[in-house]
Amino acid sequence: GGDTASGAASGGGDRDAAKCQDAWAAVLFLAHLGFIAYLAFARGLKALRDQDLTTDTPTTEDPTGEHYRIAESGLTSVYIGLAVVLGAAAAWSALWTGILLRNAAHIITAALIGSIISSGVGVILALVYGNFVMAIMAGLMGAIQVMWYYCVRDRIPFASMNLKCSATATLQYPSILFLAAVMTVVQMGWALLWQLAAYGVAVTKGAEIVVIEGTSFLLSQCTDTAGACACSRETAEGVVALSEAGVCKDLSEFSANVSPLIMFLLFISLFWGSLVVKNVLFCSAAGMVADWWYSGQNKGVVSKSFFRASSTSFGSICFGSLILAVLRALRQMLHAGRRQGQRENALTCVVNCLMAIIERLMQIFNRYAMVYCATYGTGFRESGTKTFELFKRAGLTAIINDDLAETALNLVALIIALLTAVVGFVYGTMFGLGGNWPVILAVVGFFAGFFVSLIVMSVLDAGVATVFVVFAEDPQAFAQSHPALYEELAQAWAKIGYDPARRSVTRV
Repeated sequence: GGDTASGAASGGGDRDAAKCQDAWAAVLFLAHLGFIAYLAFARGLKALRDQDLTTDTPTTEDPTGEHYRIAESGLTSVYIGLAVVLGAAAAWSALWTGILLRNAAHIITAALIGSIISSGVGVILALVYGNFVMAIMAGLMGAIQVMWYYCVRDRIPFASMNLKCSATATLQYPSILFLAAVMTVVQMGWALLWQLAAYGVAVTKGAEIVVIEGTSFLLSQCTDTAGACACSRETAEGVVALSEAGVCKDLSEFSANVSPLIMFLLFISLFWGSLVVKNVLFCSAAGMVADWWYSGQNKGVVSKSFFRASSTSFGSICFGSLILAVLRALRQMLHAGRRQGQRENALTCVVNCLMAIIERLMQIFNRYAMVYCATYGTGFRESGTKTFELFKRAGLTAIINDDLAETALNLVALIIALLTAVVGFVYGTMFGLGGNWPVILAVVGFFAGFFVSLIVMSVLDAGVATVFVVFAEDPQAFAQSHPALYEELAQAWAKIGYDPARRSVTRV
């Protein structure tokens, strides 16, 4: 790790001039992307055009739409309400990022204690309703959470300092949040493209059939003449000829039938594309934090980091994402088999459990390997080797740090969602939209707040992992660029048994 660290410490120029890593994976991904686009536009769109997806069936619960009808003059208030909700989500996210910067330890503690309290509430509710099995399960969960809090309580200052550094870097370069929003839109675009491609592959159209007076004809046996559909075909008894007013309507049925192999490949495609987009953002945020770590004053940090993630490190991102995509596709196939009613036995349960563990371990491994790719410009295999070395030195510290940080980030995301929901409800009530609109705006506000906060939290999450890696590799660079923060961070590492000479944690 020392050579790598020293190379990075010399400045960002080495990474900017790095050669493309794992180019074969990038070429393979782009070829896969082109093939998915072909399937989407050549087959998916054709299948949609062939199938009539419109329906005029009125709802039985509210056939008149009175609950959701609003005067023409009130539409402007609804649109403004949606804009207010989105603005509130962004404002709450920015505010809570600042709160997290100053009170990370308190938020982590509150999240851990809150989980214990929620288990206690679950026990009480289960007992009230006479469900003793659920009460026992909730009690066991609460006991585990109490033990977890007892074991990690002395790690909270360490995790909070990592969060503080991540939040500081994010607030210094807020344009990373705009990039996160753009990549979220790209993620949604990929999901739509894949769905269209999967639809074109999975859905097949039957024979084109026209039915007149209960008799079926092939569409090729019918013609539209003088405002009527006339059909005829030969049978053993003679020629059958029928007609009816109107045009000939194709009543062929569509069916979804795909082989397990094709389904597996489609799942790999879905997860691969999604993970590549996610990891491009992750590496952009990691590179940003690394630049902040080594200098903290460079301009254009976010754009440079994104350029590296989408060029020289793109192959490594595709390589690491492919491995995890295959594992997730395998798990998805197991779930699909269970949903289709395949008999579940002890062996399938064990296999599913093992797959879940392997996927989780690979997810953790991938996370830190991506940090090395983004920070030092190394290929995925070399980054994997560095990650193994880091885990040997740091024990379970990295995993515990991630868990505590994730707990705090999830709590903040929930708080932001609830606060945004309140804004939506208050706006709908104050402006007299009436009906269910205040509730609708509250629901929209909740999901908008949660969605926007997750964008911000994903950046902070990448920063937490990066701070952990760069301190373990090269703490002195941080001492030069941010001496005050370095002293706080060094003290936090010292409390968990970090040995600067060996660059390792001496206790788990």
